[in-house]
Amino acid sequence: MQDSTHGRNVLNMIQEMSQPVQPETLMAAIEESFGTGAKFHTCSIQGASASDLIEMFIAKGKLNRDETGIHFVGCGCGHH
Repeated sequence: MQDSTHGRNVLNMIQEMSQPVQPETLMAAIEESFGTGAKFHTCSIQGASASDLIEMFIAKGKLNRDETGIHFVGCGCGHH
């Protein structure tokens, strides 16, 4: 069984990127950083794939996807 990584680690990685990133490039960066098939969790989800995590963050307004790619908007997570 693989360990689960908190989704804020992915948000931090995206926040550090200076420009919007294309979805395919982002998925490759997540895989490189966290491993192939990595699972993620947040306060509201458990066992999410990278693509599920990104879609959740977009739906919650933490990330934005537009014609330039995916970029960080903000993090409302109460964790310190």
